[in-house]
Amino acid sequence: YAAGYAETFYGIPQPDWSAALEAWRHVLEISADKDFAYVQLARVNLKLGRKKEARDMVSKIQGTEFAPSKARLLRQIGSE
Repeated sequence: YAAGYAETFYGIPQPDWSAALEAWRHVLEISADKDFAYVQLARVNLKLGRKKEARDMVSKIQGTEFAPSKARLLRQIGSE
């Protein structure tokens, strides 16, 4: 349920990205799939203009299944 709530921020107009960040932090705390949460935390940090924090989250992603997301995030961090 926590991940479902956190994902709703992507679909609403004018989301509160600070609240989204807190929601994804909660997901990270309770989830066994940390990489998925790190991807989302990186995305939200980018929305907030926090490149350093986004890069920190990306550096924690370890699963090979997230390699495409990791590469895409690193490109976004470098170009924004």
